[in-house]
Amino acid sequence: MHWQTHTVFNQPTPLNNSNLFLSDTALCEAVARHDAGWDTELLASIGQQLGTAESLELGRLANVHPPELIRYDPQGQRLDDVRFHPAWHLLMQGLCANRVHNLPWEETARNGAFVARAARFMLHAQVEAGTLCPITMTFAATPLLLKALPPLFSDWRTALLSDRYDSHQLTGGQKRGLLIGMGMTEKQGGSDVLSNSTRAERLADGSYQLTGHKWFYSVPQSDAHLVLAQAGGGLTCFFVPRLLPDGTRNAIRLERLKINWVIVPTPVAK
Repeated sequence: MHWQTHTVFNQPTPLNNSNLFLSDTALCEAVARHDAGWDTELLASIGQQLGTAESLELGRLANVHPPELIRYDPQGQRLDDVRFHPAWHLLMQGLCANRVHNLPWEETARNGAFVARAARFMLHAQVEAGTLCPITMTFAATPLLLKALPPLFSDWRTALLSDRYDSHQLTGGQKRGLLIGMGMTEKQGGSDVLSNSTRAERLADGSYQLTGHKWFYSVPQSDAHLVLAQAGGGLTCFFVPRLLPDGTRNAIRLERLKINWVIVPTPVAK
């Protein structure tokens, strides 16, 4: 049997090396209409960089190489670390450099900063979606933490407002940038967080000891999590750092990773 190769004529060519912002007329008009026209030049620069074949390849690599849970070190000590492909870290660097995680919370934030941040988010979403989870949670948690950081963690403020991505395993006060995750839902309740069974017990020094489980402990490599638990006054949100101020690991144990697979479509020219 002989196979003959046929040329395919009805498939669009991959969309490489395009400007994701300037080619999106609706987005350009919305940015100008909603007081974020001052960000047009930077958005065009971001759109050009994200539209390259190299950036799209980073998105592909970050999805075909899922994170790996490392429970123990070679000496048998608990690590509970999550390791990522280098492409993930490069994408995270870009998101933080473009302040998708904190632009409106800067003291010098301009009118329309929420719109500018949303536009930057949309551009990055066309390359890779998984990295948007830690960025979104950090964005949501930052205004709360800036107002209510416990005194022992007051030195986190600068890193929360920085444009740096820092994946080192250090205490928050030693890092150039921070990520905040969330631990809300449990197996027996799902979105019904009032049925959470995790308990919080107040200790003599005023801190709390949490005992329980979480079904979703989103982005476990984050520097801290906002965690729901039942306290004396009912369901309460707690600040749970991954590393304590003295550098010791908090008693957080990861059982397994639950990875939501993302199918990334190949952009095509119109």
